[in-house]
This record gives sequence, C-alpha cells and structure tokens, in this order.
Amino acid sequence: MSVVLDLDIFKPEEKSIKLGNKEFDITEIPYEFSLMVYESMPILKKLEAGEILSPEEYERFFNIIYGIFHNCDETVDRKWLKNKITWERFGQLMPVLYSAIFSSSKKNETENAEDSQKST
Repeated sequence: MSVVLDLDIFKPEEKSIKLGNKEFDITEIPYEFSLMVYESMPILKKLEAGEILSPEEYERFFNIIYGIFHNCDETVDRKWLKNKITWERFGQLMPVLYSAIFSSSKKNETENAEDSQKST
C-alpha cells in the first residue's frame, strides 16, 4: 500500500510546562483541547488586556488547563491543580498554551512549504 501522507514524520519542537515538581509535555496538544483554546480566544484577549474575568470565564480556562495537564499525567486531579496554580500562574498559562498550539502550527506549515519547494 502506498502512503499518501505520513504524519509520523512531523516532529514539532518539544515544549513543556513545569508545575509542582511535575513536567507536562505540551509539544502536541490534542485537537479537543486546541479547539477549546481557540473557542476561548475572546476571553484570552480580555485576560491579556488586563480585564477582570467572570468566575465562569476563569472556570472555563481552568477546565482547559486541567484537561491538558490531566491528558499529560493522569495522576493530576482538580484539587492538586487548583492548589498549584496561583493567580499569576493562571494568567501566564493560557497565553503559553495558546502559543504552543497555534504558533507551532504556523511555523510547521511554513517549514513544510519550504521543504516541498526544495524538493521540486
């Protein structure tokens, strides 16, 4: 059988977040969580502008962070994570996760386009 597209050759730059003596690999965040971050972009913009978020908006972000961290390490539970995240860390996490998801996609699209041009 002929392979049309080999996604296993895609090797993104390794990225991780350290928190509470644990390290979470965020190199490849599953689509489910990427979509959740994308859908939360208006809230992220408010956070970056220094605006106060509603309790519901904070809870939405916490659920995304928890989902990503729990996906990386199934021993992480909500109580542990809430005890490790301070307000300052909370405000830093979402932009980092956004960047890990979306900036690597653009970078890899550019690199793949350049590689395909070299091979022609």
